[in-house]
Amino acid sequence: MVRNPGPDFESFGMPGVQGLIVGEAEAGRFYDALAAGTSPTYWRPEKAQLIDLETRLPAFLKTKAPAGSRLRKEPKAFRRQYLGIENAGQRVVFVHLFCETNRRDWTRKPITADGAADCYFQLHYDPTRRAFSDLRMK
Repeated sequence: MVRNPGPDFESFGMPGVQGLIVGEAEAGRFYDALAAGTSPTYWRPEKAQLIDLETRLPAFLKTKAPAGSRLRKEPKAFRRQYLGIENAGQRVVFVHLFCETNRRDWTRKPITADGAADCYFQLHYDPTRRAFSDLRMK
């Protein structure tokens, strides 16, 4: 579990899941580093939305994660960084999944791809539609 991540961050956990909710003030910095882009608006995902996301994620990964990938075989080995982005009025949770931190403080910094190719993935989750999209290996 994440300990004392700071005022712009909130730890999130449930059985087999270690995550970090990135607040609005830091979401732009994270999104720029992780997705090489910007969003007009950022928001903080709620824990209830993430519980729903994480409850649905294993079934999604069984069919959509690359065959033979570590993400499909061992999704619990991945930590998560969650941030809310909004484009054209649609709010989605941007989820960055990673299995290596390379000794970086993942509770305050975006963890960019640096190491095993199948160790960094990203996806979007629409909490209104309760649907995933845009799964990609980073």
